Amino acid sequence: MYREFNQTAKERGFRGWRLEELDGHTYISKFDDHFNDDELRFFIDFNEEGQAYISHMNRLKTSTDRIVKIHSTNEYIKRAEELCTWIQK
Repeated sequence: MYREFNQTAKERGFRGWRLEELDGHTYISKFDDHFNDDELRFFIDFNEEGQAYISHMNRLKTSTDRIVKIHSTNEYIKRAEELCTWIQK
């Protein structure tokens, strides 16, 4: 699932987006194009029909090892939501 997702994202012009798993949690990851040290993580859960949705989001500031919330107007949210439509449980 992960390799297939990453390849599809690359083919469709979603440069730098990856589907990953950490401690049993699946998330879509993207390094910010403006602040390359900042990693955005969009954590995924599945509804009853098996379709993925974003349950919560974090920005990992690797330069300071801090995790902060992603503002609701962030430019990457719509892209992450679109990527979620490709993921089925």
